[in-house]
Amino acid sequence: MENRLAKIDIKRFETAVKRYVKSKQDFEDERQAFTKAAEIFFYLKGDTKHTIQTGDDTFLVVSKIQKARISWNISKLRSILGKEVSKQVIDKKYTIVNMQGLIEYLKSCGVDPKKFKSFISVEEAVNVKELEQMEQLGKVSEEDLKSCYSVKLQDPYYSVRSGKTMNGKAE
Repeated sequence: MENRLAKIDIKRFETAVKRYVKSKQDFEDERQAFTKAAEIFFYLKGDTKHTIQTGDDTFLVVSKIQKARISWNISKLRSILGKEVSKQVIDKKYTIVNMQGLIEYLKSCGVDPKKFKSFISVEEAVNVKELEQMEQLGKVSEEDLKSCYSVKLQDPYYSVRSGKTMNGKAE
């Protein structure tokens, strides 16, 4: 009796798994078809957002979202901006990679800066807010910066959200 019950549960579970796999594949097929149609639509429209009225008081908003990653050439940026502006725009992070060695070295006095620097690593990053402020103040121009970074666009994706209107206004 116990063996028979286990077979029934296993068959029901196997059926559920097959339904899940099929529905997952169906969804993926629909998602790919929607993405292809949305790419064409937004390319032809030349826009990134579209609202569709679906009823008297309901609508759908389809948005194209495409993120970008900016990679800065910090040494080139430093040479274009000069020493003073670079200090304001480039953030540095120092990490001690051998604390014990640093302590022993400092105890021995006669600190040699080159020797000291061998114990640390430096990470540099562009402070974009500060850079934008410098641009607004006229200390640097967008033209100056063009050769100092590259932009890599990520694959776009599409967002669909629904809403209701209340007295003609979207909620």
